[in-house]
Amino acid sequence: MAYEIPHNKYAKNPWSCAPEFLKVFGDVRAQIGQHACFDCILLGSPRPKVCWLFNNEKMKFDDVQIDDTADLCRLTIPIIQHYHYGTYTVLCENEVGRAISSANLIPIYD
Repeated sequence: MAYEIPHNKYAKNPWSCAPEFLKVFGDVRAQIGQHACFDCILLGSPRPKVCWLFNNEKMKFDDVQIDDTADLCRLTIPIIQHYHYGTYTVLCENEVGRAISSANLIPIYD
């Protein structure tokens, strides 16, 4: 769920703008052993800081890959394990505002 923050008159730069998603991720259904990817395209000035959460807590996995380039934020799970199932949230924040998007990794059973 992306939302827009009104312009902040206290921002350091007159060209500052709150983070905004151009593309957000949705729920992913996958089996154990498969891979999953959550990615979004983000705008904001200054460049927003990005933090990934799992079930509303800071991500603690060491077996996921996080890429944060110019406008793309991506979380990749190369090999899904049972403990990866849950809700993934990306929190993007700068001096003007924040944007949040969440989706679930849902198991598929044979």
